[in-house]
Amino acid sequence: MKHILEIFMIFNCSALAGAGKTYSAARWAITKSINEGMKIAFIQSSKRLIDQTFEDIDGVMGKDGAYVPVRRFYGRDGIGIGQSVRKEIMKHLNDTHDDGEIILMTHAAFLGLPYWHKQQLWTLVIDEIPQVDKMWDFKLSQTHYLITDHVAVNEFDPIHYQVSPLSEKVLTDYRRNLHNDEIYEKFKDLSACLLSPHWSVHVRKEQWHRHINGETEHGRHTLSFFSMLEPTIFEGYRDVIVMGAMFEDSLMNLYWSNQGVKFLTHKEISSGVRYQQHDNGELVSFIYLLEDDWSKRVRNLELDGKSLFDWSVEAIKRELRDKPFLWVANNDITDNELFGSNQRLPGVPNGLNEYQHIDHMVFLSALNRNPAHIAYLEAKGLDPEQVKFATGCQTAYQAFMRGSIRDPGNQKAKTCIVPDQRTAEYLARHFRGAKIGPLSGNMKVTKKQPGRKPKADALTNAQKQARKRANKTSEILGKLLHMKERQKSDTKNTIDIGNSGFVFNPTQLRHSWNSYVVNLFDSIYSAVPSFRMRMTNEEVIAEIKATHKTCTDKKTNNLLLSAADFNPDKSPETKRGMANIEYVNGIWLDNDGGDLTPDEFHRFFPDLRMVAFNTYSGGNRWRGFIPCTQIMTVEAHQIIIRSLERVVNQRGYWSDRQADEANRQGRTLLRHGFDTSKFVPSSLFYLPVQAKDGDSFLREWSGREIDPILWVERSIIHEKSEEAQTLEFEDDETTTKEVNSFDLDTVLGQISVKGRPIYQDWIRITWAAIKVAGKNDGIAAMEKNFPQEKGREYPVLASGWQEHKSPGKDFLINMAS
Repeated sequence: MKHILEIFMIFNCSALAGAGKTYSAARWAITKSINEGMKIAFIQSSKRLIDQTFEDIDGVMGKDGAYVPVRRFYGRDGIGIGQSVRKEIMKHLNDTHDDGEIILMTHAAFLGLPYWHKQQLWTLVIDEIPQVDKMWDFKLSQTHYLITDHVAVNEFDPIHYQVSPLSEKVLTDYRRNLHNDEIYEKFKDLSACLLSPHWSVHVRKEQWHRHINGETEHGRHTLSFFSMLEPTIFEGYRDVIVMGAMFEDSLMNLYWSNQGVKFLTHKEISSGVRYQQHDNGELVSFIYLLEDDWSKRVRNLELDGKSLFDWSVEAIKRELRDKPFLWVANNDITDNELFGSNQRLPGVPNGLNEYQHIDHMVFLSALNRNPAHIAYLEAKGLDPEQVKFATGCQTAYQAFMRGSIRDPGNQKAKTCIVPDQRTAEYLARHFRGAKIGPLSGNMKVTKKQPGRKPKADALTNAQKQARKRANKTSEILGKLLHMKERQKSDTKNTIDIGNSGFVFNPTQLRHSWNSYVVNLFDSIYSAVPSFRMRMTNEEVIAEIKATHKTCTDKKTNNLLLSAADFNPDKSPETKRGMANIEYVNGIWLDNDGGDLTPDEFHRFFPDLRMVAFNTYSGGNRWRGFIPCTQIMTVEAHQIIIRSLERVVNQRGYWSDRQADEANRQGRTLLRHGFDTSKFVPSSLFYLPVQAKDGDSFLREWSGREIDPILWVERSIIHEKSEEAQTLEFEDDETTTKEVNSFDLDTVLGQISVKGRPIYQDWIRITWAAIKVAGKNDGIAAMEKNFPQEKGREYPVLASGWQEHKSPGKDFLINMAS
C-alpha cells in the first residue's frame, strides 16, 4: 500500500439530506460533458439511486433539448461483482471514445474493478460516502491455516501486523468462489481486500500468535482482521467529488484527513442545492428513551421479565398512538409487524424518497462496533466518540430525513424518537429551534441561531486536528532521529565509579555504537549515580541475569537502576528530576502484585523481546525490562508507556485507582498491578536479586526490540477530539416557569437526607447538577448539600463532564422521590 506523502486534494459536497445534491450534480455533469467534453462517472450506493439519477439526467436533457451519452452498469452487492458485469465495464472503458459522456455504476462495481483505463480523463462523482472500515471476526481455533497459511504479516504498529497476500491464487479462488463453497464464502470479502492495493488489512498481534501457537483457549479467542480503504483508490483521476450529508462527521473525512488528504468544497455543485441548513427545526420534537448510550447489551437487559427493548416498544406505542410513523431497527429484530402497519425501513435507508408524507420516525438501531474494532479504529487515530457520531447518529439522521422533514414546504409537526440522549442531541444540533427531551418528560427548546455561511475551504476540525497531530509527531520524530545519530557517533566505553560503598563488578563490556548510559544509585535519595556505564541491550540483559543470582538480606542492600541519563546542570531546582533528563533508554516496569502475570502480559505483546523477574519481596510481584532500538526523548517514552497501558486496559486489567473506584460503584475489575508512579522515566528500580522466600524466577522472551520511531510515528495514543458543540436552549416563558419550579438546592437536600448515595450515583448527581445549574452553581450546590465529600473532587468531576452523557433534572427528581 502506498502512503499519501504529499497533499492529496478531493472535492466534496456536504449538502444536507434532501437538499438535492444528486440532482445538482446531474445538471453540472450534463453541462460539463456537453460544453467541455468531460467524461464523468457517478459511483452510487444502490441500483435504486442509479435509476433515479438516470431518470433525472434524462429529464434534464429532455427539458433543455440537450444530449450526452449516458450508460448505467449494475453490479451485485459486496466487494466482488459478477464477472460479466466487470467485463462489461472494463470493455466500455477500453473501447469508449474521448468525447464527453456520463456513466453510472454502484460502489461495489467500482471497488471490484482491477484498473480503470485512461483514468486521467475521468471525473468521479461519489454519491453517498463510502464505508472506509471493515472487520471480520472468525472462530478458527483448528482451521485458521485456511487463511493464515496464505498471508504474510509484517510489523505495522505496536499492536497490529499488516497483512499481505502470500498465495494470491488461493485468495483469488476465495474471492471468486465460483462453486458457491460455504467456507470460501466466509473468506470472500477479506480476500478481495487483501488482493486490492487500496485496502490496508491488519490483524491484532496477540490474536495472530494465539492461533499460530494453539493458545485460543478452546476457541474463546477469535481471529479478527481489520481493513481501511486508503485514499490511493482515487489517485490518478482528473478529479474526484465525494457527496454526502454531514461529510465533516464521516469516518472518510476523519481518517483520510489524518492521511494527508485535503478536502475542498465543490462550489458549483454545492451552490445548486435547495438549502444549506434546516430551517424548519421548530416543527420537530426529538424524544430519547435513555440518558445512557444505547447498545444491544442494554437493549436486551431483562426488567420484570421483559427486555428493555420490549418495554420501549410499548412506551413508543403509547406516545405515538394512532399516528403513522416510519421505524428502523437492527436486522436481528425480525418481526416486521412489531409496530403494526407502520412502515419499516432498511437498516441503511439512504436514497429512499417515497415516504415524505409520513411525519414521524422511530429509530431503534444499535450500531456500535465491537470493542476490538473500536480499539483498532482508535489506533488509527479515530476517537471512539467520533466513531459513534459517524455511525449510529448519522444513520439516525438519514432515517429521519426519509419522512416529511425532507420537504421544506411541509409545516406539520414531526416527532423523532431515538434510543439515547447522545443521538437526540446530535440531531437537535442540526435542527435549531427543535424541542428535545426524554420520553414522557419535559421538553426544552433549542435556540434557533441565525445561519452563517462557512468560510470557503476553511479547515475542518478533523483537518486542524490532523495538522496538529502531524506537527507534534514530526517534532518528536525529529528529536529521535537526532538522538539516533548522536548515539552512533558516541562510542566511548566508560565505567565511572563514584563514592559508593557497594561493590559492583559488571561483565566484560563490548565496544558498540549502540550503547547508552546506565546509571546505578545507592538509594532512592541519591541525586548522583554511584556507577555510570555505557552498555548495550545485550549487556544490560546479561547483567540482569547475572545480578538475579545474587542473594541479599534486604532489598535496600541493593543498587537501583535508572532508565534515564541525567544532567544535574540542566535544571537549577533538581539534579535527578524530569527536567534533568538527557534521554531515556529502554522500558522498565514495576509490578506490585495484581492479577496480571508476566506470561499473560507478554501474550498482549507477543512479538516483543522482554525480560521479567521476581522482586526481593517475591510472591506475585515482578519487574520487567523491554529493550528499545535506540535512546529516546521523555515524550517518546511516555507515548510507549501509555500505549502499553492502553493495551492492558483494553484486555481488561486496570490500575488500583481505577479498580477502587469501580468497587465503590459495585463493580469488580481485574488489577494489572503496575506501580503507575513508576511510569515516569526518572524512576529508580532495584536490580534483580533472589526472592527472600526463595520463590524466584526469570523469564526471557525473544522478539523485536521496541522501535521508538515506529511507536511514535504509528502511535495508538491520540489526543481526544474536540467536544461537540453544546446545545443552547431558549429562555422562553414555558422554559422559565419550568426551571423556576425546580429548585436544585431543595432537590439535592432531599437526596442527601437519605444518606450518602453509592459512588456511581454521586457522580451522576454531580453531573446532573452541573447540567441543570451550570458548572459553578452546580458545584456550589453539591458542596453545600454533600459537605462530607472532599471539595477538590467536584472540580475534577466537572472537568470530565460531557453534556451528551450527563443525566439531568428528571434523574435528580427520581433520586429525590
